[in-house]
Amino acid sequence: MGQEGGEKWTAAADLQPTIPKSDRLLAASAPGIADAGPLIPLAGAGQLGLLKGLFGRVHVTLEVVEELALDGAKPGVQALRSGLRAGWLAKLRIPQIVQAHPFLDAGEASCLAAASRHPGARLIQDERLGRREARRFGIALIGTAGVLCAAKARGMIGVVVPVLEQMREAGYFLGSNVVEDARRQAGAA
Repeated sequence: MGQEGGEKWTAAADLQPTIPKSDRLLAASAPGIADAGPLIPLAGAGQLGLLKGLFGRVHVTLEVVEELALDGAKPGVQALRSGLRAGWLAKLRIPQIVQAHPFLDAGEASCLAAASRHPGARLIQDERLGRREARRFGIALIGTAGVLCAAKARGMIGVVVPVLEQMREAGYFLGSNVVEDARRQAGAA
């Protein structure tokens, strides 16, 4: 990745993050490919299992596994280790990523590469630039707030906004507009 048909990656960030309706977010058989960004707060909030319920199997690139810092003792690390051991979080090796976008880290770039090589997969990513690049390449997306809204729509959780607030209090950045969009989509819950 990096250049497709002679095009260079753009560097502008998407300043208007949105959350599509949860009934359009997930196809029943769409596999997930997750960046570290959504995995860490979902695990820390005790909600990592929602990904298993929504996707069945979620692929994580080796670069993402490295970013997860599984040797630490942060909240959610045990759940991440457990998901990897159980196999529903499945490690995915991506051939060398050629000329990744200079503002994306290795995990984000590897997720874009993986999703572009697996048509029909849904990229689980929150980072604005990564989402913008995914849209540019026609890759289906869902973010942390979208995962929570989809889980609520399927009856897997009862509320969305308190979980997002818990993530914010733990230090995960979620813009106010993302929380407000989730509040509207989830019916103020």
